[in-house]
Amino acid sequence: MSADNDVHGSTTPPEPSHEPQSEPRQPKWAWWVIGILIPALAIAVPALVTMSSSSDSNAPAKAASSPTSGSAAGEEQNSAPPSDEQSSASPSEDAPAPSASLPDTSKDILYTGPVRIAESGPQLDYNPPKRDNLWYDVSLGLIDPPRISTRSDSKVNLAVWPERKMPTRQECSDLIATQGVWMVEVQKGTVVCLKTEAGRTAVLTITSTSDSFSTGVMAQATVWSEISE
Repeated sequence: MSADNDVHGSTTPPEPSHEPQSEPRQPKWAWWVIGILIPALAIAVPALVTMSSSSDSNAPAKAASSPTSGSAAGEEQNSAPPSDEQSSASPSEDAPAPSASLPDTSKDILYTGPVRIAESGPQLDYNPPKRDNLWYDVSLGLIDPPRISTRSDSKVNLAVWPERKMPTRQECSDLIATQGVWMVEVQKGTVVCLKTEAGRTAVLTITSTSDSFSTGVMAQATVWSEISE
């Protein structure tokens, strides 16, 4: 009995359990985060790729349309030297005539300088010219339009010089001899050849006009000393 009791009373070790151990579970909030991040990344990544490619394609266009490059090209074009055709172009038709500023140191010149052509003259056979109401070489005949005239219509001692270069004494004398009149219309820049009462040749370049007989017309005058027969 004691042997059986020892056998039955002895402690038998338990059999090992075959149930699998449970794995640790993820908290619920982690699944919420994963569920939000995955769709967000799926949207953001393609958008970033599209924006990057778009900026790369626009860069050359911006560089081509840069105002700095356009202005530099304009400056190079403007700084180009003028062509031979431009430099040899003829002067404008309505450009003012040249001034009759001949040298006053020559012994062949009686007078050179400004004169006022009004009702009272002047007489150009003096240095400086005189103003006289009765005896004069040229006076203001009309003011609208401005016209200068000799003392009488029988003295055809005026002629408008048609060329752009200033005339010589002989050229003025020949022009008066062939095309002389007693009255000519003038404006600023008109060049007039004239023969004085004493027979001298003069050239007048009109520098200003007015609508007053007393104010008259201003001119730059050159009177040659030699008296023509």
